[in-house]
Amino acid sequence: MVAKKTVSISMDQESAQKVILHFNGPLNAGAETLLDKIWQQLAESELRSVVFNLSGLEDIDPAGLIQWMILITRLRSRGSRLSIRGLNGSIASLIELTSLERILEVEQSTQGGKALPGWSKPVSGASLGKNPAGMVNLNVNGRQATSPHLGFGRMLLRRYCLTLHDAEIRPSEIMQVWKDNFSEFWPPGNRFYTGSGAITPGETGLLNLRMPGGLILATGVLVSFADETSFSLMTLHGHMFAGWINFSCYLEEGTIVIDIQALIRPNDLLYELSFLLGFGPRSEDAFWVTALENLSQHFNLHGSIQKTVELVDSRIQWRNFFNIVYNAGIGSTLYLVLSPLRWLIRSLSKKGS
Repeated sequence: MVAKKTVSISMDQESAQKVILHFNGPLNAGAETLLDKIWQQLAESELRSVVFNLSGLEDIDPAGLIQWMILITRLRSRGSRLSIRGLNGSIASLIELTSLERILEVEQSTQGGKALPGWSKPVSGASLGKNPAGMVNLNVNGRQATSPHLGFGRMLLRRYCLTLHDAEIRPSEIMQVWKDNFSEFWPPGNRFYTGSGAITPGETGLLNLRMPGGLILATGVLVSFADETSFSLMTLHGHMFAGWINFSCYLEEGTIVIDIQALIRPNDLLYELSFLLGFGPRSEDAFWVTALENLSQHFNLHGSIQKTVELVDSRIQWRNFFNIVYNAGIGSTLYLVLSPLRWLIRSLSKKGS
């Protein structure tokens, strides 16, 4: 990736059990190594409290947010009490959008202000607007956007990187085509729709995903971030995963890299079982590998795809067991099963009128 300014982090140890991490500058993908080093330092300590001082934080992009969330999750797994201070209005807006205040104690409450550049403002509930022709609009309107800490199963960082060799095209050109034709590169039978027809921050996206047996799983996402070279989606409550999926395109040592990063937890017990039995991972791999292959073929380019999976947190979050009530797979199955009854009711209504 093209080198760009990234965050610096200094550490003050107030006591044997409390440390303050001072963030200065923009938090982006370049912070991965630094955050990992900080985790290595803290992992063997007896710390019980970690404070994130964000007063010097200038910006956060989705890749940086993912890396920070990994550090947060690791610290929580060892029982550390986490808090944040020094929030400005824009950072507070992002904390609210991602529901991080549920796991980070805010020492000084700050009213959310204007969203950071590229980010959506906080959304109280998804709203699709009109019903798209030929699609099942289900499990979307009114649903809340989720984050990885709100899921049920193990937290995973799944990553798919396509490296394009000898490509004479700008990353922003690839990204524009990708955003304009997002689901056109998916396996056949899968569709994506936004009310505006574009991928812009704050848009609700409807997904119709073809499952075995002819079932169409209807669920949705919120476009949380978009700029010239990346966009990010937050899944809605009831989706297979609780988490963030970031799509980016950038230059790395003169070579174009198309990158998909998904920081996710299966949303409920049924989805977690599908991953444990291997159905979930196989479906995810086939879906995104096909999408990347189709995208490269669109530009008559060839490259290599590298897949990595990192287990971030092995814990099952039983407190979120009742996420299963909103399971989009169950809702979509009932919708299919009851189709004949809906047809009969409509027919009788027409005859009665």
